[in-house]
Amino acid sequence: MNPPNLFQFDEVSKLQKRLRLVSWVLTLQLVAVFALMAIAWKPPDDVVEATEFKLKSKAGAVLGVWFVDEHGEANLYLRGKDSKLRVSLEAAEAGGGLMLSTGLADQVVLQARGGESGSVVLSDSEGKPRIWIQGEKPGGPFLEVRDKDGKVNWSAPEK
Repeated sequence: MNPPNLFQFDEVSKLQKRLRLVSWVLTLQLVAVFALMAIAWKPPDDVVEATEFKLKSKAGAVLGVWFVDEHGEANLYLRGKDSKLRVSLEAAEAGGGLMLSTGLADQVVLQARGGESGSVVLSDSEGKPRIWIQGEKPGGPFLEVRDKDGKVNWSAPEK
């Protein structure tokens, strides 16, 4: 049996030391990079700002829009998958409103106009007002029930 070659063991030992040194240097570099990334990272803000948000279907159809109009007032429009307006909410300084629809016609309208109290209008499937409640108007509040042609069938107070 031949004695081990000491030169080979010395070389292997040196290579192992170099590899350990290189691995420590690389590790320190990675730690430094991650530390810098952690210092530079800023969590996202909790606030998203825009003058318009659009809600789209997977097919790309706009089903909802929440926006600020040209008067600086907030509006929300929601559409059915048939693209017909179903819900409209307007928050205007001069009065706002809420409209609910079947898509064929406005079915329920709640609104307030500047200087007037609120009103509720219930319409038939063709969009013709059938029941109208007004909180206050010149002459006081009123309730009207109308026929399909728009003629007042009953009102309180009576007209």
